[in-house]
Amino acid sequence: MTMHEVCARLGLTKKAVRYYVGEGLIAPRRLENGYADFSEADCETLERIALLRRLDLPLCEIRVILAGGSAEAALNRLGKQIAREQTALLLLETAGIDLPIDIDARIAEQDFGAFDGVSRTEPTFRAQRRQAPLRPTGGESAFDLVHRVYSLLDELRDARQDVLLVCHGAVSRAIRSYFVSMTNDEFFDYLAGNCELV
Repeated sequence: MTMHEVCARLGLTKKAVRYYVGEGLIAPRRLENGYADFSEADCETLERIALLRRLDLPLCEIRVILAGGSAEAALNRLGKQIAREQTALLLLETAGIDLPIDIDARIAEQDFGAFDGVSRTEPTFRAQRRQAPLRPTGGESAFDLVHRVYSLLDELRDARQDVLLVCHGAVSRAIRSYFVSMTNDEFFDYLAGNCELV
């Protein structure tokens, strides 16, 4: 199938298809004249990419899904991002503050990997979580989390401007530890309440 036929069939622009090819998301066979020859499987993959892009999934997430990763996990992460944005908008509106919203991946919730979705009161989760340098399968350690949060806080400190950070529990714990010296137990026991300003 030619580029023109693929674009007509899927409603994509040539620029978009070339971009996905250039990113390595699909690899159509090349004819002797150098033109791309798209297979039915290529079209199905492009259709899937287009759907995932309409859901606002970034290419890094789409790449994981195409490689056999969980679409559910990617959509869950997207849902959390949307919830953070909505919370930030609500807080700004309620306070009558006119600030732009900037999403920074460094304050995304900790990736608990294999423990994602497990109750935070589950004994195996609690035991693993208290081991700061230990990375759960497919996730990040508390050290990893603190490192990325501190890098953002260092930048914000140097920028000397007012900001409102909207985040979840593990990130709020890391933020608190940046400003207040905490023991290991204090760090892991600290919990900011839902919608609490700290």
